Amino acid sequence: MLRGFTEDRWSLDEPLKASGHTLVFCHRLLSAAWRRSFSHQCCEASLASPLSSLDLEKLETLLASDRKLGAAFQKYQTAAKPIDRIANLRFGEITGPDAKPFSHTCEEMLAHRIAEGLTMDDVLQLLHQYGLASRKGKLPSQATLQLISPGHELRGGRFLYRRYRTLAF
Repeated sequence: MLRGFTEDRWSLDEPLKASGHTLVFCHRLLSAAWRRSFSHQCCEASLASPLSSLDLEKLETLLASDRKLGAAFQKYQTAAKPIDRIANLRFGEITGPDAKPFSHTCEEMLAHRIAEGLTMDDVLQLLHQYGLASRKGKLPSQATLQLISPGHELRGGRFLYRRYRTLAF
């Protein structure tokens, strides 16, 4: 579970807000039809619920009778990579005779900084410095800056983005 973090803000003019959400990282063992179906995901705690006592008993019986299933699931959990947090910033009105290619501008802006970790506020400040802030959220969307926080990493309660990519939409 992850709680006690600050929500990302999408403009430096917005106030910072402590999140009231709790994020839960879940590993699924079986499908709704009780068939092997390994996966893992992240969701808000209100979207997850514990197994009923009847289902828990059924699961324990299944795992006791099928030790291979339990071992395979344990191996899956050990090998599963942490779930990354993704933030998408869309941009429009980025064409024109003076406009550099979007990906080139993002490379200049982030390449030497992102590995150290940047908060959303750091990125928003860089967007201002590089002349992209006024194009954020403009329609039609022409490009997206996708920020990646590996494993929902936090620094001082703020998500820390360590990778990025640009998308042409």
